[in-house]
Amino acid sequence: MRILIYALPRTGSNNLTHYIANSLHYKEIIEPYNENRFWDKDLTEFDIWERDNVVVKMMFGEGGNWHKDIKHKFDKTVVLYRENTKEQAESYAHALKSTDWHSRYIYNPDNTTEEDYLEAHKIFKDRIVQVKKLNEFTVKYEDLYISGTDKDRLDEYIGITNKSFRFMLDSRNKYRKSSLEEKRPLI
Repeated sequence: MRILIYALPRTGSNNLTHYIANSLHYKEIIEPYNENRFWDKDLTEFDIWERDNVVVKMMFGEGGNWHKDIKHKFDKTVVLYRENTKEQAESYAHALKSTDWHSRYIYNPDNTTEEDYLEAHKIFKDRIVQVKKLNEFTVKYEDLYISGTDKDRLDEYIGITNKSFRFMLDSRNKYRKSSLEEKRPLI
C-alpha cells in the first residue's frame, strides 16, 4: 500500500509520518522535493511514485495541482491541518529563526518578527479554507495530538492494528513547550 500525508506546516506531519511508517513497517519519505532536504540522498523517483509499502509526506502545495497529479498515485491520502492558526503561525515564525525546525522550544514573541508572524497567519488562514474544501480523509492537529479523538479513526482508515507506536502521537512530544513542561521529563 502507498500512503500520502498531505499537510500544512507545523501540524505534526513528521510525527504522523513516523507513526504510520513504524506501525506498518513501511519506508518513510519526508518532503522529497524540499529544496533544503539533506536526508536520504539516495532517494529515487521510483521510491516516491512507485515503491510499495511507503508513506510519503508532502507539504500542501508541493507537486502543483495535487488532486489531479499526485493523489491517484497513492492508495490512501491523509490531509493534516491545524485549526489553531494563531499557534501554527507562531510556531512557523519561530521555526524561520531556528536552525532546527524539529527541536523543542519555548515560544517567545520577542524572538520572532511581527511581519513573519502576520504573513504566516494570513497564509495559514487562507490555506485552511482550501483544505476544508478537499474531499479527502482529513485529520486535525488538535484532534490527533491534543484530544486524541482522531487516533482510532486514523488507525481504522489506514488499517493500523499495531498500537505499540501510539506514543508518537502523544501531546508530550510537541515541539512547543511551556516553561513548566520543559522542566518535566517525558515518561
